[in-house]
Amino acid sequence: ADLDRDRSMLLRSRAEQLFGPEMFPAVQVDLDPCALSYLVGNGAQSGRRGYCTDRLADDVTGPRLVVLPAVDGAGRFAMTKHEISWAQFNEFCELNSTCAGFGAAGERAAAERLPDRPVRGVTLASAKSYAAWLSEKTGFIYRLPTETEWQWAARGKPDPNRNCRPSVAGVARGLVPVAINAGLSNDYGLVHMLGNVQEWVQAGESVNVV
Repeated sequence: ADLDRDRSMLLRSRAEQLFGPEMFPAVQVDLDPCALSYLVGNGAQSGRRGYCTDRLADDVTGPRLVVLPAVDGAGRFAMTKHEISWAQFNEFCELNSTCAGFGAAGERAAAERLPDRPVRGVTLASAKSYAAWLSEKTGFIYRLPTETEWQWAARGKPDPNRNCRPSVAGVARGLVPVAINAGLSNDYGLVHMLGNVQEWVQAGESVNVV
């Protein structure tokens, strides 16, 4: 159960079928789905799933997470594989009546708030409230990455077609965000570490934009 929640539940279910549920006490075990050792540094692998998710409610899971190896011996950590989408942020707002700063998006066109587009235009307080809500729902700590963690996670070969704002032969690109899962992942399996929308990182007592 500590290493593979899905397999442990399958084995328990089969054992209950064979021996009867009365043989097993009704004990609920809190498991960390990101604790599997094969996930560390393998978010870009093909075949076996290289990401994990925490459960928010019965039929709702949190953002996909990629587990990264330690930074200077500080311990491994997980980072969202994609930018947070409007669909995910809307779940927060629907399940949390105090969705602070949601209106900060102002009069942005609805086209910019499509379910698969990254959240932008909300306040820093709102972003931190979303992280705190995820922490409360899952029992794990969600927060902004530190600048060191972000730089570590962004290493590797970037997506050559990343959504930036160049102007080539008079043609401008990157004027609007693309879907959070559009594009290639980096060496750690993270998408849009460069390009698309800017991201907040914690730098000591201050917050920077990368």
